[in-house]
Amino acid sequence: MAEYGAHPSQRAIVDNQLQTAASRYPGRELKQVAEASCGVGQITDVLTSQARRVTAIDFTPTMLAEAQARWDDLAGVDFQLSSRQDFPWAEHPCDVTVTVRVLMHIFDEADLTQPCRATGRASRLVITGEYTSAATQVGARSRLRSPQQDTDLFGGQKPARETLDYAGDLSTFMLLEAGTR
Repeated sequence: MAEYGAHPSQRAIVDNQLQTAASRYPGRELKQVAEASCGVGQITDVLTSQARRVTAIDFTPTMLAEAQARWDDLAGVDFQLSSRQDFPWAEHPCDVTVTVRVLMHIFDEADLTQPCRATGRASRLVITGEYTSAATQVGARSRLRSPQQDTDLFGGQKPARETLDYAGDLSTFMLLEAGTR
């Protein structure tokens, strides 16, 4: 299994935003969290430390298999093979949906808007972390959007925002109150 790791600060930011999200719930507990496009599971363990159940979703079978192998000892994780676009969000309501460094790889606005709106309807809160500026030219397979564009995709408001500067690449992590649920 290849070893991919999220930057330690990224993991800390997501953990902090999950704690903030939990503070908005009675009993300060997250029951269900969805990890949209979990990849190889770089932050899946962070999510399980804050929630009773995590649904980790990815459309790439090899990446999902690697995430499952990496975290086979974690309780409360359900790995689902699906794209964001095809996942039945309405059937999986959750407290928080987390998506990190995923939106930048979706170019078609229709392919992006529909699943983001569906995610916003299924979740009370959304945590998103995306590159918002880069020290070097962004490749042909990436598209940078402003934090406001990311906020608008989910139809929400941002009560919490943190940034991470990693070697000149700026990532913005936002905890959004979904506007449609």
